[in-house]
Amino acid sequence: MKNEIASPDQVREDVLKYLYDRYKKSRSVKKQAASISEIKKALKPKGYKEQDITGAISFLIDRGWIKEIREKIKFFIKGKLTESEKIKYRISDVGVTHFEGPSKFISQDRFSGINITNIQGVTVVGNNNVVRTEYLNLFNALEEIGDCIRSSDKLSDNEKMDLQNDLETIKNQLGKSVPNKTIIKTAWESIKNKLSKIPELADKITKVLLLIKTFLG
Repeated sequence: MKNEIASPDQVREDVLKYLYDRYKKSRSVKKQAASISEIKKALKPKGYKEQDITGAISFLIDRGWIKEIREKIKFFIKGKLTESEKIKYRISDVGVTHFEGPSKFISQDRFSGINITNIQGVTVVGNNNVVRTEYLNLFNALEEIGDCIRSSDKLSDNEKMDLQNDLETIKNQLGKSVPNKTIIKTAWESIKNKLSKIPELADKITKVLLLIKTFLG
């Protein structure tokens, strides 16, 4: 079935799911990785554009959900030794955790002494961030804004640091069984006010607003 208006997150989810299924079915580590052409072929029935799939792969690599595997190969062309490189992709431990939930084998320095696997409805994201499953989309939207802040040429280093701290304040609340709405609202208002001078971030701010409104009262 064609899916011409699929959201970027849906494409990312399908790419990740394909690599997870491959990881589960493969009988060797080497076969867990897939080439870009294999991924595109597997997702072709969904009707995604090639640029949507390559964009999803780039995003998932940047966020640590999948890993890029480079393999050097040598072969002869007309008697001359030639070297080339194959690039494949496989799901990372972060991606596996997305489907299987927290594992006792994942390092969790921030939560030393806490058995995350005993807590229902949480997932471990990125650099040992524990997030309630229902807030995962909000967490990812905040991560996207964080990426834009760090690369922006319209913010000073001090402004970037302040904004990043406010983002971390909100993300820390998303791992709690009962997030503190006052803390989230205060931090978000600070972020929104500082980013209002950057028009190109308007869409990302709107995206967060739709997801965070339950905390704003």
